[in-house]
Amino acid sequence: MPELPEVETVARALDARLKGRRVEGVECRFPGVYEAGSGVRPRWPLGILGARRRAKLVLLELDGGLVLVTHLRMTGALKIESVEAVLEPHTHVCIRLDGDEELRFVDPRRFGRVRLESPATLAQSSFFTSLGPEPLELDEEGLASRIGVSRASIKAALLDQRRIAGIGNIYADEILYAAGIHPRQPADTVRPGEWKSLLESVRRILNSAIERGGSTIRDYRSPEGAGSYQDQHQVFGRTDEPCPACGKRIRKIRVAGRGTHFCPGCQPQRRRRRRSAPSSRSSR
Repeated sequence: MPELPEVETVARALDARLKGRRVEGVECRFPGVYEAGSGVRPRWPLGILGARRRAKLVLLELDGGLVLVTHLRMTGALKIESVEAVLEPHTHVCIRLDGDEELRFVDPRRFGRVRLESPATLAQSSFFTSLGPEPLELDEEGLASRIGVSRASIKAALLDQRRIAGIGNIYADEILYAAGIHPRQPADTVRPGEWKSLLESVRRILNSAIERGGSTIRDYRSPEGAGSYQDQHQVFGRTDEPCPACGKRIRKIRVAGRGTHFCPGCQPQRRRRRRSAPSSRSSR
């Protein structure tokens, strides 16, 4: 599934190519992939004010406060094509643009969605309103207050979109490796001095991935082509390969229901301390 760097790459590419243009209509070619929010009845054409990312969503902002919200999910992609171009398989939504072009939503597995929302319908969306803050906008205290109160594993806490929004499986593994924290370590046992290292890893890994257009592993492509950050992965997808730092073999385990890569040498596991048992002697 595309994560923060991939979705940011898509949003930036769309913003550069579509800002100032018009949407002239939307055609849904497969039922349920495109919907409009309750009571939203657009009067096309509508100007495009820009594109941005929120969590793992691409937001195409239109006149009148309307927003085309695209959730790419696992295999979704947005592509700008000439209206004369042959429709590739699994093209489910065609957003008609001025200049004889279309923004096409292609999704082989049909898990992705495109919705036209108003400020009112967005405010009523439990998913959208439940999203946590952006990880690149947090400071050390903010990261600790969002993540450090969880008794779940640090990997599960990083993946919880209600705590912070946008980090997924790939970048959680890379961030924890860079910070030297075991993915199964309970989040509420992260030591005060480790939050600075974790925040620095979040910023460095995510910004570096954005600069390289994200990680192209299977299906992800931006409107400008493939990303290259997969060439920088230190642990993700490198099961049984030697760790770049210590040489120990990278392991793959299950954490929070997800395949998880880590180095047992650089990320030693630290368990929660057991509470002392109460004394069996009663005071008199």
